[in-house]
Amino acid sequence: MSDGVYWESAFTVQVSKYLQDDPAGLTELIAVTDALADNPFRPGSVAWGEAYRRLHPGRYRVLYRLDHPEPGQVSLINLGHVG
Repeated sequence: MSDGVYWESAFTVQVSKYLQDDPAGLTELIAVTDALADNPFRPGSVAWGEAYRRLHPGRYRVLYRLDHPEPGQVSLINLGHVG
């Protein structure tokens, strides 16, 4: 987990549900979410309200909050499984 990316407790619980079934997918998920500290507006992410964005890395859906005024800081708040 990057210094600029914070996992809310609900997100951590949701990740743990998929850990045993999809460790490779979660490795990809962690790499993608860590990169949000450098670019929270990465290609493929969409605005979800004023301070939130949504992203679909692999089989997952991530909702994250841009924590202003600290640039480069995001909070991962929800993880879901697509499909």
